[in-house]
Amino acid sequence: MMSEHEDFYTPEHIDEQVDTLLQARTMPDQDQRMAHDLRIVLTNADADADAHSLQRVLHQFLAGEHSMHKQNDESILSSEQMQEQHKYGKVIHMQEVTHTKKTTSVMRVFSTLAATLIVAVLIGSMLILSHSAHQKGGSASTITGATHNTAAAAASTPQGIYTSNSSGVFRLDIQQKQQVIWRQALPYVSKIVPAGNVVYVLQSNDQSLNAVLELDANTGKILWKHAFSGQGSAEPVTLAFSQNQLYVGWRRIINNSYDDGQIDVLNASNGDLLPFVYIHIYAETLDVSGGILAVGNTSLQVYNSTTHKLLWHASMTGIGNVFSTVISMKIVNNLVSVVFSSNTDVTGYGKSYIVVYEAATGKQVWKSTTFPGDALYHFAIDQNTIYFGSINTNTQPFTGKVYAYNIQSNKELWSTPVDGGAQEQFAISNGVLYTAVDHGGTMDSHLLAINAATGAIKWQQTLDTVVLNSFAISNGIVYTGRYNGLYSNESSLEAFKADNGQKLWEGAQYGNGNLVATE
Repeated sequence: MMSEHEDFYTPEHIDEQVDTLLQARTMPDQDQRMAHDLRIVLTNADADADAHSLQRVLHQFLAGEHSMHKQNDESILSSEQMQEQHKYGKVIHMQEVTHTKKTTSVMRVFSTLAATLIVAVLIGSMLILSHSAHQKGGSASTITGATHNTAAAAASTPQGIYTSNSSGVFRLDIQQKQQVIWRQALPYVSKIVPAGNVVYVLQSNDQSLNAVLELDANTGKILWKHAFSGQGSAEPVTLAFSQNQLYVGWRRIINNSYDDGQIDVLNASNGDLLPFVYIHIYAETLDVSGGILAVGNTSLQVYNSTTHKLLWHASMTGIGNVFSTVISMKIVNNLVSVVFSSNTDVTGYGKSYIVVYEAATGKQVWKSTTFPGDALYHFAIDQNTIYFGSINTNTQPFTGKVYAYNIQSNKELWSTPVDGGAQEQFAISNGVLYTAVDHGGTMDSHLLAINAATGAIKWQQTLDTVVLNSFAISNGIVYTGRYNGLYSNESSLEAFKADNGQKLWEGAQYGNGNLVATE
């Protein structure tokens, strides 16, 4: 049937009609956004971007229909608690109950149905023709599960380095030394999350400025902003993105401690607050992937992010009534890995260890040996191997080791003594493990490159700092955020060659916070 109207439904003809709509002065703002997204579908060669644009179109169309109903009908909103309460928090669902007048016009119903059918046919036709044209141009792809999805997302993500200072967010070019692609004036940035052609930013400043924004990754333009209000003593502390949803973790001060909070969920397409919230959950650390939401505080709680039900929980064992906390946590390869500690304040006291669980069931897959409470901080996972470091603060200067374990066989692959405590972040690229070690006191830290297969140190570079504020690697360059705040206000961003540690450049104008690299 499409062949009979090929001339009418050609991308050029539809593009011409969209241009006409965009130029109409009387066109409502919402319809302009819809037309803009329709045009993206025609001009974008990325299937993921097409789907994202179509989702915006459908949302805008349905939002317009809902707005029309709201103007003509009397609506009453109500909320009710739909999940059972348990000691690890609960999820509140807010349902919209609409009472519609019986005098609804039959003509309006048929008009809405007709408009819906027309839009559905138009969008479907455009997708078929658009993807057909892309395939004719030689852009065929093979679907291979998660590998294909990751590749598609990476292809649509602009290369660059994101960082922030006290007044703004920067995107730097990874090809040109210190070239600023764009800067957006945004104070109090606490988290940067790139996601394809957009980047999400969390602003957090106690009660004065708490917001989530979506920026265009290519230009830095603000696409939408969701400002929070009425949160009292709470502040947002973390942000995560998955499946077109944004998870905002809050902490709330109760009895002079951060022991309560909640997790809000936003629609990533427009910033709207979704009608459910995880309450009485303080997210010290948070990660979401593959339909799993993991939250760490004094224990680990894992939820189904679609049904919002608690799947399982875990905490430290064998510590009695001693306080414990989740130091760090990640979801990788359908596994939840977590660092537990019963003490990080007193040198040598308490204990800490790493546990890896099956994300869906909570079944323990691997557990490390036990270390002192202040010894473990960060880790990285590549396939079946987990890499982590330890620090011994009983000595001056600090000492430590870096370890590699096969989490399936529970076999130690290697352990390498390092010149300082290995308490910083880890990154893996092209078979090399990168991290930094800290000597303690006023002594400088060192950047390390370690052969991930053998544990042999490839090179070591002195960092003119005692604190590594952030760490990332992209396109053969290692970036570090240097901060000497303990002894001066000096801070900067530094870049090193990944293959030999040679310092490429240093810049103090970009800040050193929230460093994120994309490639």
